[in-house]
Amino acid sequence: MSNITKEEVIEWLSGQSVLEIAGLVKDLEAKWGVSAAAPVVVAAAPVAAAAAPVEEKTEFNVVMGLCVGHDSLFLKYATAPCTVFAVKDRLLGHNPLAAIYNIDSYYRSLKIPAPKE
Repeated sequence: MSNITKEEVIEWLSGQSVLEIAGLVKDLEAKWGVSAAAPVVVAAAPVAAAAAPVEEKTEFNVVMGLCVGHDSLFLKYATAPCTVFAVKDRLLGHNPLAAIYNIDSYYRSLKIPAPKE
């Protein structure tokens, strides 16, 4: 086997057309029995969303966290290890981290027990 460097491969690929590179990718996928396409699931039904990676037999799932409840259900039904990237919209507070970022403002009333009547 020849010693081809990564830089030489990059240089060779730079001289190819996009169609030629796409064909190369398909050939490599077929030879190695893999897929370079990442399955993407966008759904408001977290249990159904967890079914797609299970069917694809993914090794690892990345969840773009928008709702703690949905994320929890996805994690419950997914079979592969998962990580959640929580969305950080600090200005409007439409995210699961809003309570953490605003604990000393709007949410401080939630830390104090309500008076008993």
